[in-house]
Amino acid sequence: MASFPIRVAMERTGLSARQIRHYEALGLVMPGRSGGGQRLYRPEDIRRLIQIRDLVHAGVGLGGVRQLMAADASEEAEPRFAGAASVPTSLYPVLDRAEMERLVALHEQEEDEQ
Repeated sequence: MASFPIRVAMERTGLSARQIRHYEALGLVMPGRSGGGQRLYRPEDIRRLIQIRDLVHAGVGLGGVRQLMAADASEEAEPRFAGAASVPTSLYPVLDRAEMERLVALHEQEEDEQ
């Protein structure tokens, strides 16, 4: 399987090395390591970084990104959002900003009710 150094991850995502390392420190992405300790990003790591970037650009805070990623990684079928019947099982394919904002608002509303 192909693995890429942080420079390639930066080029493919438009993120800085500092942002990528910060997301790693938060546990949002976990690249592999070379024998010498260099970070190596797989294609799925690059996709995850793009998803994080898109969520942050949509106005989701890093705490919200962490919750959304954890919910997506969970194998539970239990809905996590109000109105979940209309919410896709993964938020990452949602590219339309208005739709993303609607989903985030639904999530925030659910948190306020708890």
